[in-house]
Amino acid sequence: MKIHHVHQDFVDRWVTDPNLGVVKRHELVMKPSSIDSIALPDGRTFSRAADGSFDVDAITAKHFLAMPGWQEGPSPFPDDDMEPEPEEVRPPRVSKARTSRS
Repeated sequence: MKIHHVHQDFVDRWVTDPNLGVVKRHELVMKPSSIDSIALPDGRTFSRAADGSFDVDAITAKHFLAMPGWQEGPSPFPDDDMEPEPEEVRPPRVSKARTSRS
């Protein structure tokens, strides 16, 4: 079973709402975790995979998923070397208007 860890913090942000104007929002902010391995008391160790997840057994997953910040599945923050290369962005082509001559 794959699990991953993320740092979760709540922050207050001032945003402009089109209907209400400037309002304060209490938002959840997620950041990548710095945990690289999990060491259990019985001596087993689980290392972080390239997709940011840990492949653990069901009992270990159940234990960690009960703690804050642990979620099931691959991490939404994969390692830097796994990120796709950004595509080249080209400006849109502008066609010139044609004029009709009589």
